[in-house]
Amino acid sequence: MTEPTAKSAQAKGRWGKVRSVVEKSKSFNEGTSPTTPSADSDKTTTAGGAWLASQVNSKEKIGSVDEYMGSRSDAASQHSKHLEQFLDGAHAFITIAAHKNIFNLNENGKGWGAWGADANFVAPLAAADGLIVQASAPGARGLWDLEEALGIPKGDWVRACAPSYSIFRYIVHDPEALNIRIPSGSENQAYASWWKGDEYQAGQWAPTGKTEGGAAEAVVDNISLAKLQTLGQDVLEIREDSSLAANTQRVVHENAAAPAAG
Repeated sequence: MTEPTAKSAQAKGRWGKVRSVVEKSKSFNEGTSPTTPSADSDKTTTAGGAWLASQVNSKEKIGSVDEYMGSRSDAASQHSKHLEQFLDGAHAFITIAAHKNIFNLNENGKGWGAWGADANFVAPLAAADGLIVQASAPGARGLWDLEEALGIPKGDWVRACAPSYSIFRYIVHDPEALNIRIPSGSENQAYASWWKGDEYQAGQWAPTGKTEGGAAEAVVDNISLAKLQTLGQDVLEIREDSSLAANTQRVVHENAAAPAAG
């Protein structure tokens, strides 16, 4: 018997670390209507399958949400019923750094020149308003609370909104005009798993239109800068919000003052 190579041993060790997610994936099928995959397709047809593909960083295997949530054009489908939460509008929080990139406002005049690479995650407008109220309340944690509620890696938005800690609100008043739908998990901004050396970092995307923290979400199409500059406010309204700044800054100072572990 040949000795295992370092590469094969590493692969075995990594599989052992993610094996437990296979069993967990089945729980995501509850309340959905999975379909049977065709013989010539390797794409997922269940919510659990989509989540598992995300957890093992195989986004290319993620299929359509319609396979287990039904078509959004069917008023009776789970997909359509989920999108009813967005009838009064959709919403995205955009960091200062991202806003500058979207509108090419960096010092060198360069940036992405678009909102989103392939799609943009949005929340129901009413839910976003509620998060602002909660995160700006006395004793709340500002942007830190938004990150936790929306499944954003801890500290990402805080760093991207420093030093003012204000955040932009992109309010979609006409979600249908921007092709609203449930995210499949294959989107560029859907957080998949990754490896930090040999340490497994679990992906934070969840299927069926909910964040890991349980908040409702959907996606709309990406929009070029040229289109952003011509869209009326009846479709998309953009405003900067500084109501979370004080709470965010307080927690930043508390974290800096905390004694080091160990």
